[in-house]
Amino acid sequence: MKKNFDIKKNFDLAVQYHKQNKFHDAIKLYNEILKVDANHLYTICNLGSIFLILDEFQKAISYYEKAIEINPNYSEAINNLGTSFEKL
Repeated sequence: MKKNFDIKKNFDLAVQYHKQNKFHDAIKLYNEILKVDANHLYTICNLGSIFLILDEFQKAISYYEKAIEINPNYSEAINNLGTSFEKL
């Protein structure tokens, strides 16, 4: 891990990969962000979104539950958690 790891820059790049359906690259960067900030809410929620898209519902659920643990009022995570349970 680089000492000067720029979370915002890497998050923005991960989001670009995510939008381009380059999920492997996005997951890799999101995980690097979590090594620096284990409670980065948007990273956790975006990982849940990728796993929801990939039909890996148990993984999606665990990420959404973690996001809700960090911010119980985060409606996107709450909604996507419900969707993950529905699809499961």
